[in-house]
Formats: sequence, structure tokens, C-alpha cells
Amino acid sequence: MNKELRKILNFIKKDFYTVENVIAILSVGSLSEGKEDYFSDMDLIFYLKDLKKEYEVLEKIESIFNKLGYKILRKFKRYEKIIIYIFNEELEYSTKIEIFLSLKDKVKEHILYLANSEIKDIKNCILFDKGNIYQILKKNSVD
Repeated sequence: MNKELRKILNFIKKDFYTVENVIAILSVGSLSEGKEDYFSDMDLIFYLKDLKKEYEVLEKIESIFNKLGYKILRKFKRYEKIIIYIFNEELEYSTKIEIFLSLKDKVKEHILYLANSEIKDIKNCILFDKGNIYQILKKNSVD
């Protein structure tokens, strides 16, 4: 992972420690190439004490990325998206959020596809567009 990218991830992690129910935030390199089961180095993982307060984390994500705006878009030029996973304390799966960092029409189309698809593990798709975040909530909630 390059230094600029690590700086941004560290900034995001530091800011999230102010959210009361977040007990750990990790960014980890992938353990095995080409295996979907493993996290990539662009993933942020949150462990929450109380999943009922998950909306606080979602709001915090939105405020941080709004604050960073174009700065983060420039730094993440090489990447199309960051994936954020939110788990509870027992490591049970809760939410997967995809943050798209590209303004390409192809990516916008992909987000609309995800929002309307039957993929159950994607709850929120967030798209950067001219420094703002647009959030598309899926109709089906995560099981």
C-alpha cells in the first residue's frame, strides 16, 4: 500500500475512534490473491459493540468522506472503490458498504445495478460525485 493511501486510511481510522460504539477498526492486506473470502488492502473493518447504533457509523462515514472531498479522490486515483465492513463484537457479519471513488459513467451504472440487484450482502452503495456523496439504499436489508 502506498504512503499517501495509508495516510488517508489512518486519518479515517483516527476520526472514527470518536464514535462511541466502535471498538476496533482495521485495514488489512489480502491474505490470498484472487480469493473473494479475504479482505483486500482497501477494506476498512469496523467492530461495533451495539449494532443498533450502526446508523451512527454510517453517518460518520458520510461526514468524513464529505469533509475529505476531492482530496481523497486525488489520492485514490488508482482505486475504484473502498469497501467497508461492519461487524458486531462476536464477529458476526452485519453490513457491507461500497464507496466508489470514480466519476466514470460505467461505475455509476454499476452502482445502479447493485442497488437494484438481488445481492443481499450489499446494503448501501455510496458514490462520490463532485465532492458529494449520494447514497443508494437497497430495498432488501441484510439478513
